Amino acid sequence: MKLRSILLIVWALFALISHTYGEIRFCPKEMTLDGSCPLGTSGQSCFLEFLDRLGASAMPMNCSCKDDRTKNKRLCTCNVVCRT
Repeated sequence: MKLRSILLIVWALFALISHTYGEIRFCPKEMTLDGSCPLGTSGQSCFLEFLDRLGASAMPMNCSCKDDRTKNKRLCTCNVVCRT
């Protein structure tokens, strides 16, 4: 339920910003984080990490998580609002 509320807020911000400033471009962004990808989250953990670190204005979407078990790290990739 909490994730749905966050997603609703993010999409509302997206609609407001795109109406105000025109078309928004998204660019891929990667972060290497400690630990492994949580089972069954399919990018949700990365989405939340991006929100926490970049804020809602980044509007992360299409997030994915890939493990690098040799280093006990995970690679999070999300599309975020491009910075000029």
